[in-house]
Amino acid sequence: MEKYLSLKDYAYNYISEKISNGSLQAEERINEQDICNELHLSRTPVREALIQLASEGYVEKLPRKGFMVKKIDTKKASDLYTIIGALDGLAAFLAINRMTEDDLNRMEYLLEEMARSIKEHELDTYYQSQIAFHNVYVDKCNNSELIKLIHLYKNSFLRKAYISNENKDIFNILEHTNAEHKKILDLFKEKDAVKIREFLQNVHFTNFSIFYQSSITMDS
Repeated sequence: MEKYLSLKDYAYNYISEKISNGSLQAEERINEQDICNELHLSRTPVREALIQLASEGYVEKLPRKGFMVKKIDTKKASDLYTIIGALDGLAAFLAINRMTEDDLNRMEYLLEEMARSIKEHELDTYYQSQIAFHNVYVDKCNNSELIKLIHLYKNSFLRKAYISNENKDIFNILEHTNAEHKKILDLFKEKDAVKIREFLQNVHFTNFSIFYQSSITMDS
């Protein structure tokens, strides 16, 4: 049976996406009425969503001034990537014998899309393609609770800070990251469950954490 989102969850996903994609910036006040108007919702579910986001540490309630987007410090970003790497590696480990030829072809296509996006400096497209790349195997791990946890942590506003950064070093870093994506695909083709888990946990997401932190430094 199809599961429908509550109005609060609908508002939560909408606000979190606006933070994740940079539409709402760190330390920016959130206009509740604007969100109500955009979603055609009453104030109650929007306020409930913001209260949840505040309890999770992603927005801050200001006395008599509503809510403001909190800035994620580098320590929190590093902690989140440590968790994501462990969960993502486990998902790959569980999914490896469930991957079909179509799944591998899909990852190959997304790998090529990421390479094209880097070459053409389409960083937003790159970001979406790399999310889809990882989701191919995450969605095949046959563990709904693990999938929910991964999506929860990946939705933790680890913003693609590099999207607004024009430093050419960003593209060199992304080329290196995409070489790691190719390694991930190769390990799936080899059906090496142990190596792919170790690579995702100890190499790929560790490197991405370093990249994320450096991009914050360059943006500041």
